[in-house]
Amino acid sequence: MASEDPKIAPESPPESTEVPPVRARGEVLAELRALIASIEGASPPVEESESLAEEKGLSAFVQGATVETDAGPVFEARTDYDGSQIYGKARCSEYLSVLPGDAAYVAQDLTLSYLPPEGALFLDIETAESPRLDESCAFLIGVGFFEGRTLSVRQIFMRSRDEEAASLRRLNEHLARAKYLVTYNGRAFDVPFLAERARIAGVETPIRDMPHLDLLKPSRRIWRGVWENCKLTTLEREVVGLSRRNDVPGRLVPSMYETYRADGDPRKLRALLDHNLYDVATLAPLGARLVATVRRPDALDIEPPPGAFLAAAEFHRRHGRHEDELIALQHAVEGEGDTRRKAMLRLADRHKKAGRVAQARDLWQALIDEARDGGPFEAAAYIEMAKDLERTAKDYVAARKLVIEAITRLAPDDRRLRRDLMHRRDRLAVKIG
Repeated sequence: MASEDPKIAPESPPESTEVPPVRARGEVLAELRALIASIEGASPPVEESESLAEEKGLSAFVQGATVETDAGPVFEARTDYDGSQIYGKARCSEYLSVLPGDAAYVAQDLTLSYLPPEGALFLDIETAESPRLDESCAFLIGVGFFEGRTLSVRQIFMRSRDEEAASLRRLNEHLARAKYLVTYNGRAFDVPFLAERARIAGVETPIRDMPHLDLLKPSRRIWRGVWENCKLTTLEREVVGLSRRNDVPGRLVPSMYETYRADGDPRKLRALLDHNLYDVATLAPLGARLVATVRRPDALDIEPPPGAFLAAAEFHRRHGRHEDELIALQHAVEGEGDTRRKAMLRLADRHKKAGRVAQARDLWQALIDEARDGGPFEAAAYIEMAKDLERTAKDYVAARKLVIEAITRLAPDDRRLRRDLMHRRDRLAVKIG
């Protein structure tokens, strides 16, 4: 993955197709040395010489072993997260509580409707840097799956490019145990990349045909505008509550692999493997909290930001889930500022449409009182209250006074709304006589 955050697809096509300048080899090596020094400085120094490290191999420095496949050997690292283990402020095992119907609704994909969370395979890859797909490779394939309540992460690592077919064969063995994939932008990147590399390597794979829960689009739908961006690392920090330590920037991952291929020293790979490990393990609690924010907010042990609930309410409204919309709005009104006011107006509208006019009036009146106390002016609250006074209470005088007050609070350049309010004022004057 050669970009700064390879797990994010651009939200719109880039304006230019100009190729960025190639960084000098010395500059990249200097940055790599500084990063490796900072990582090694956080732990006791390794005394072995590079030649001794090479002789010992990966298994001396990384928990894992060489695995035999029909296409030859490949190294596989292993890390387990016990179900009771805290991951940031979450637990990886939270994903086991995700109901298939909820996941299908959040993803808007009916193929997920009957697939249990135990059947999920969490997937993330790291790729060698090359402008040509036929010259690139997924040198590290991370997969995670549940064994009971334990999330087991396996990382298939190509020690040389000759191991690509073996790496893809080993991936197939893991795919065979899974019912569906869970990724972050895997539909656009990881899956087609692996499928194409398998085609080139002559390895048949079912990966394109598997049901797929890609968390990117639903995450953007719920959290866009809530946080500074929807990068996986941002959501990992804000939603899951985990801040990475000594993480490798994504732009350096391909260079670290090429450095390993050049010198064969496995001591430098721990940080690279950890980068991928975070990307895989995070998918489980992130997916669980995304689904819960949309479908079961009362079950969360943390309170997501009100902006996420406001986005969830809009998602429910578009799909006709009015009871879910109501619950999301009730959470959103606990926020502050613009989010709270928008939620109050939408909640009042939902109460009005459901015949709960008294509850709608309370919300409109609260917004009007805030404006009178020097808070922001919400014209919709004045208009809706004036409509209610006119049509339900038949109190034309009170309705006209409220409309006149709204006119005085309007911004000078809001000509269209001013014209509408003046028309309403004059119509009420006729009714008053």
